[in-house]
Amino acid sequence: MVEAVTPQLDALRAELEATRADLLAAVEGISVKAFVRAGGAGDPRSVRDVLWEAGQVEDWYRRTIDQAVGGRAVDAFVLHPRPERLATPDYLLAWVDQTRRPLLSLLRRLTDGDLEVEVRAPGAVPRTVHGFLERLATDEREHAERVRALRAFTNTEGR
Repeated sequence: MVEAVTPQLDALRAELEATRADLLAAVEGISVKAFVRAGGAGDPRSVRDVLWEAGQVEDWYRRTIDQAVGGRAVDAFVLHPRPERLATPDYLLAWVDQTRRPLLSLLRRLTDGDLEVEVRAPGAVPRTVHGFLERLATDEREHAERVRALRAFTNTEGR
């Protein structure tokens, strides 16, 4: 299979690579204590929770885009419970890495025309495939910011 090379897809791929690198940098060297420490009352998630959500969101975006481009009905997002084996930074980071591979494979198959396909996901604002990929990059950037905030919270709390 020949990989589609387009400026739009290349830019989206580069943006997703940059946001993933930022997320991984935010987690790098995290202690187990900081990894599992819940945030404040405004957002009680831990870094572990944020990474689980990031992988789940990415997987749903990929499936949603694939369904829309294929002319199939789009499934609603469901946040599944995290399996207990994905409780450590190493395991969860490996899993997050594995969620990226199918997305990159999908991006290799997309065309410029596919980027303009409208995605109508249940409970979500309709947007194009391009818009969905931009939203994924934004989500991942926000996840990295949340991880940094949680690490700072853990450090100031002395826990």
